[in-house]
Amino acid sequence: MKKLVYTLLTLVLIFSACKKENIEGCTDSTMFNYNPFANTDNGTCETFIYGCTNQIAINYNTAANSNDGSCIGACIGCLHQGGIVFYLNANGGGLIAAPSDPLTGDTVATWGCYTDTIVGANGMDIGTGQENTDDILEGCTTPLIAADICDNLTIGAYDDWFLPSKDELNEMYSNIGQGNALGLGNVGGFADSDSDYMSSTEIDAYNAWCQYFNNNGLQDYHDKIMTTYVRAVRAF
Repeated sequence: MKKLVYTLLTLVLIFSACKKENIEGCTDSTMFNYNPFANTDNGTCETFIYGCTNQIAINYNTAANSNDGSCIGACIGCLHQGGIVFYLNANGGGLIAAPSDPLTGDTVATWGCYTDTIVGANGMDIGTGQENTDDILEGCTTPLIAADICDNLTIGAYDDWFLPSKDELNEMYSNIGQGNALGLGNVGGFADSDSDYMSSTEIDAYNAWCQYFNNNGLQDYHDKIMTTYVRAVRAF
């Protein structure tokens, strides 16, 4: 009887082994994506690539899969994700200015839709520029206005640019422009003349906020049909 039981148990074990689930994956324990549950190697093993894996760090390495502790926090005036950081918030993010004006020479842009009030495009605070831009584009279909130029800008892998709000524009002027609040100088390469830069903040059907990027740094209103310099920004 014992012999029969032993034989049956042996057959059960053999049958169980034959029915073992096939699990594909990387079976090399020295690889980054080693799968300890895999029993069939499928050729997907990846080596360890060390670098900074924090996407908001200024030295973020898109090829790295293992953090080596080398990450450097974003800093105002530093090049980062397509432009120059000019504002940092308390959560490790902030705002980036394009490295140059999207238009060259004497080519400047209007705010657009003179005599029309654009609903919602009156945000002044930092963090309202994107919404202002979206509202402008929804309510004003005139091509090549300032908001349209920013919205269609692509620098490297980044295509989420917008026209800055009144306070975002002032922060740009103060930190990386002629305002020189941090002692960095005009690292943004802004035009130093009597011409001004346009914000996305509308005042009324005829005017919008702008800022002069000279030593005066005056924030003023501007007719929406008049041309101004444009500098796109994006959030990170």
